[in-house]
Amino acid sequence: MAWLPDGKRLHLRHGAVDAVIQAHGRPRVVGRAYDAAIARAREVLLDLAGAKLEGMVARRALAADAAVPHGAGPVAALAGAVADELLDAMRVTGLLDRAFVNNHGAVALHLVEGQSFTAEAIDWPWRPLLAGRLPRAWPGSAQALASTGWKSADGEVDAITVAAGCAAAAAAAVAAIVAAMFPGVGPVQVPQPLPDGLTPEAATRALAQGFERAGLLRSGGAVAWVLFSLRGECRLLGPETMMSASALPGAG
Repeated sequence: MAWLPDGKRLHLRHGAVDAVIQAHGRPRVVGRAYDAAIARAREVLLDLAGAKLEGMVARRALAADAAVPHGAGPVAALAGAVADELLDAMRVTGLLDRAFVNNHGAVALHLVEGQSFTAEAIDWPWRPLLAGRLPRAWPGSAQALASTGWKSADGEVDAITVAAGCAAAAAAAVAAIVAAMFPGVGPVQVPQPLPDGLTPEAATRALAQGFERAGLLRSGGAVAWVLFSLRGECRLLGPETMMSASALPGAG
């Protein structure tokens, strides 16, 4: 356990828990929320220490995977399930204005009326692709994000980001989309490296396959939106509340 240099975000890191946490509200309530997250993280690690998925986190992961067509298995939703579990532990300690738990790239969000987060996607070389405010209820009641990706050897940043109702659902959806884009890559978790050295043809084909799977998930209500950034090409599947980079102040 450690505080990040800004002194505002708590970092819990061990095993299945690699969570960055921040809460806003009355100081006493915020303090209790952090204490609750630490205590629940210890319990989660005990639950996940065995060979089988057991406990509340496991049930969350199983439910999220079952709700996603062509899911990649409950392990894919595990990072998000942990984020959801820690956030729920924080919320029961008192009324927080807003809070987030980012566990391995799966982000669970808590917002009260009038509060918002800013969601921003970055591509190489670190210029905004899309940005928007994340209000209390986006299309599909999105209260969570999950993202997977990294910078490839040729300097491109590839990423897939999903917004959904909970972090476990978002993580499960990301895994299902990656599995559609790159069949045969094996079990998918968040974060999951995307295959390196893609040819332009392979990247185009992967985008088409991923967009089709994302459309299926969105039409079924499993996700609110999906953002693809692959080999310099960016695609967004809903919603209209996001802005393109060219519409942002200072974008060139």
